[in-house]
Amino acid sequence: MLICAKSNICLRGLSKFRTFKLPTEVYCRALAIIAQKNMRIIVTFYLFIYFTSCTEKKLSINGHWHESINGETIHCYKLTDSTYSVDELSIGFKKPHNIIDGKKAIFLRLSMDYSTNYKVGADNIQINDSIDWIRASDNEATFLNDLTLGLLVSLEPHELNQRNYDLPYNVDFAKFIIVGKLKSNQIDDKHHIQINDKIVPLADIMLFLIPHHNGNLENSIVVINADKDSPKALLDSIKETSLKVGYLQKNIYKTAINKTKRTIGLVKYKQTTANNL
Repeated sequence: MLICAKSNICLRGLSKFRTFKLPTEVYCRALAIIAQKNMRIIVTFYLFIYFTSCTEKKLSINGHWHESINGETIHCYKLTDSTYSVDELSIGFKKPHNIIDGKKAIFLRLSMDYSTNYKVGADNIQINDSIDWIRASDNEATFLNDLTLGLLVSLEPHELNQRNYDLPYNVDFAKFIIVGKLKSNQIDDKHHIQINDKIVPLADIMLFLIPHHNGNLENSIVVINADKDSPKALLDSIKETSLKVGYLQKNIYKTAINKTKRTIGLVKYKQTTANNL
């Protein structure tokens, strides 16, 4: 055991006790070395505490989030460093972040408004002290559920299989026509057409497809987001109506999914094989 008192350094052996008188200069140098080592330990410890606490406080809003009402998931949000999306797999809404007062604003689908009044937890985001987003799992079941969030109908597009997508799902200036079974009526087993936020008859599609300003339809796109079990005759009718309005055959697409990679995209619509890719 080493004991230091003033300029005396004592060594205790098993059977003897001896005291050695050291010069003051050597003694002070030894104390300086010991103090320096201890200071490094103390500084390292406080730096560890500081950075750990900062990491815990700065939880990220990035991730996959679900908004629910009465236990039912109604909207899906995906946030990255640069973008946010709302029901991206069903309505294809994806935009750069909106910055308000230097803070990323969260877009709320129900109120169609932005908010910077939110608190981020490990598995939830509380917004305006009343709305909770819950962190969602990234698996096949969640992917299939997200395909119809925000829609009035349920659907599962055809599997992509060995094909490649012809276009991404989020296409600007495209007309989206959705075909699936009603969520609100489980008895009704028929496939219905949804345009925007309404269920419409086939006859209403033509008015929807006509451009507002008599523009050139040469590069305009029609997307049929249809359930894989949709009747071929119904899908062919939608395509024929699109051609009558003036859309080109090459610009009519269907949705397809890759459940393994959990992606959705567009493939060209082929009338002779409307129910498969």
